[in-house]
Amino acid sequence: MKILHLSDAGLPDIRPERSALYAREKGWDVIFAGGRPVENQIFNAFQKTYFRYWRPHEKTGFPRSLRNVEDWVRKLIHEEKPDLIHAHDIFAGKVALNVGHPFIYDDHEIWGSRIAFQGSSVIKRDRTLLRRIATWYAIRNWRKWEPKILRSAPVIAVSEEIAQEYRQVQPHTFVLPNVPTQREVSMIPPNTNIDKEFRLAYVSRHDLPLSQRNDATALRLWLENQFGAKLVYIGPTVIETQEVENHGFVSHEKMLEIMATCDAALMGQQLPLPLYSIQNRFPLFLHAGLKTIVPENMIVEARFCRQNHVGWVWSSGDELKSMIKRLVREYFDGVAQWNHDKQRIRTVADEHLLWRRYSDQLEQAYNAALTAD
Repeated sequence: MKILHLSDAGLPDIRPERSALYAREKGWDVIFAGGRPVENQIFNAFQKTYFRYWRPHEKTGFPRSLRNVEDWVRKLIHEEKPDLIHAHDIFAGKVALNVGHPFIYDDHEIWGSRIAFQGSSVIKRDRTLLRRIATWYAIRNWRKWEPKILRSAPVIAVSEEIAQEYRQVQPHTFVLPNVPTQREVSMIPPNTNIDKEFRLAYVSRHDLPLSQRNDATALRLWLENQFGAKLVYIGPTVIETQEVENHGFVSHEKMLEIMATCDAALMGQQLPLPLYSIQNRFPLFLHAGLKTIVPENMIVEARFCRQNHVGWVWSSGDELKSMIKRLVREYFDGVAQWNHDKQRIRTVADEHLLWRRYSDQLEQAYNAALTAD
């Protein structure tokens, strides 16, 4: 089997690369075509990579706006002759649908809700009338695209809750959560026994000012309070205090190494809608042995924390502030217990949050696409 992974993003990108690594282990061929540069690969699984910029106007849905992208993909199909396309976003799904090649639609989150509540991250809102009209027009088109894509191809969802919604339109819907491969987990070194400071891991890819971030409530605590805890921050620098250890953007392997030096982890995103996906960093925190603090609106993560006793759930800034203060006190009173719990949490993660436990869903989706009428 030969699979063309199609995305409006580039590489590195962990979810397409996990799928490609699985395919290579099965003896299949995988190539990648994206709308942004291919800088490197985490697993080096793709045998060939291609990219051309997908410009904002090519994603809006204006008549024939995707034509150049479609022509590019048709040329790749002619040259590479893939059996199917693995489309990783709504734009890739629309292109695959238009070119008429067998494909699956891998919805990394839940596009319909993101469109309805957050608008566009492709065409940023500003105060000009033209830009507001363009944004409205694009969102209207994307809402039309999604059900057409769902009806036309097997779907990969990232949680059972999302899959149940999609199965109302597409019965061939499969669940493949955002969980790591065994190869990723093997990159995580043993936990560092730390007895002098409470270290809280935080990972972000946002480069927005603090005032515009969904996680501002959580991060602002480190500007306003002295917790006696170290926030180990991986991502763009947004806060500078003595209690923040800024690492900037690092490689996937380096991120896992840094996590292993911490004692717990924090997820601080607050959105006006509940999230029914597992965010990539959540299972990685647990595989690193870190109890994780999650906001209540992260439905799947919050439930997993409560059921498996691997974290804490917060619903307001005040509650989070009190929780962190309490955890710092508990840490200094029971360092040995924290170090013991890290091994238990790794075991829980191995039992529930590994790619191999779900990978057959990917093969089922591919087979469904290839045998569709």
